[in-house]
Amino acid sequence: RYLAGRSTPVETPVETPVGREETTLEDLLDLFGAFNQDTTSVAAGKETIPAQFSLGAVYPNPFNSTATIPFALDRPSAVRLSIHDLAGQLVATLISGERAAGEHLGRWNGLNAGGQRAASGMYVARLTVGARTRSAKLLLLR
Repeated sequence: RYLAGRSTPVETPVETPVGREETTLEDLLDLFGAFNQDTTSVAAGKETIPAQFSLGAVYPNPFNSTATIPFALDRPSAVRLSIHDLAGQLVATLISGERAAGEHLGRWNGLNAGGQRAASGMYVARLTVGARTRSAKLLLLR
């Protein structure tokens, strides 16, 4: 930030959670709402259940070792989280099976289904829950 008539920035203090000297990724996600950007949650006892199924923003993106793919389920469901190339070919299946309602994370280590390193380029994470599908782009840089 600059004040009128000054050519140097004014230092703005940044608050960090009590007892921590560094801001964690979780703090940033909470601050910016990246995980729940498209999800409205409703309280159910102590747990928070998302009001709708969603696929969050992939992070880091671009990535070179592991990408984290957050998603939320509004009810227990059969889930398939897979990685595809831009031609639509299956590269890897990360999750295939039943998952409880709530927030989940999938991780892709940049390997294909055969355990070989995938080439640098653009990929698509596809989350399928029943007849519902969501997609997000990932950029793998080697």
